[in-house]
Amino acid sequence: MKSWRGLRQKPLDNAVKREQAKYPRLQRLQTSSAVHGLQVHCDELADELATLWRSVAGRTVTSDWVRRVVARFYPLAVGFAEHDRMQDVLKCARQVIDDKE
Repeated sequence: MKSWRGLRQKPLDNAVKREQAKYPRLQRLQTSSAVHGLQVHCDELADELATLWRSVAGRTVTSDWVRRVVARFYPLAVGFAEHDRMQDVLKCARQVIDDKE
């Protein structure tokens, strides 16, 4: 999260900020400063991500697809160190997404 917060361009943050009422769980996750104790409702977040990605991708994105992508990316994501470049993290995420399409 520290690397993500340091990025200049944040399309996800900007999209959620524009429509906070539509994506309340994503907005809460993005704006939380909690280091621990944050409750994350994965199914509800997957629903919101699917809705958001559908609106920008112009194609069918389901909550199940989002869950599969996250499940595939998570083991890779925990392998990144705090000092790793965010561009490398995003490149890895893009490869996971491209493999699931």
